[in-house]
Amino acid sequence: MMQLARRVALIGALVAGIATGALAQGFDKVFEAYSNGKVAEAVKGFKALAGKGDARAQQMLGRIYSDPESGVKNDAEAIKWYKQAADRGDAVAQVALGSMYVDGIGVKQDYGEAYKWLYLVVTGEDITVANRAMDVYGLIEKLVSKDQIAAAEAFADDWQPKN
Repeated sequence: MMQLARRVALIGALVAGIATGALAQGFDKVFEAYSNGKVAEAVKGFKALAGKGDARAQQMLGRIYSDPESGVKNDAEAIKWYKQAADRGDAVAQVALGSMYVDGIGVKQDYGEAYKWLYLVVTGEDITVANRAMDVYGLIEKLVSKDQIAAAEAFADDWQPKN
């Protein structure tokens, strides 16, 4: 029985590795289309990847939909995709989502919600993104109440990325 469980676990790990590799290759191809100005093609490709749970693709959709120069700007769509990526642990999406709450873009302005996402980033493991978020975090930290700070700390303590 134990050997069967090990085999199932090994097969699962191999399949996950193959799927992850395929997603990475697919992402790179779609990102190249986006880099070459093929926005409609990129949106279609990123949506396909996002539907398979690729947080980077979800974050890129948020970026595309929040970009006034993309030709497809849609703040509600940007929030939707940033939120999905942020929930999966994408630190870039978490910063973008927090920033949209700071400015009230696509959502009602909410410093507490902004602080929650920014706090998660600056206390997280991605040091590069955390350093980039510090300016916004430092500004917003002065605008939130002690209760909002406590709520953000509790959120970060309990937070787990969704799969």
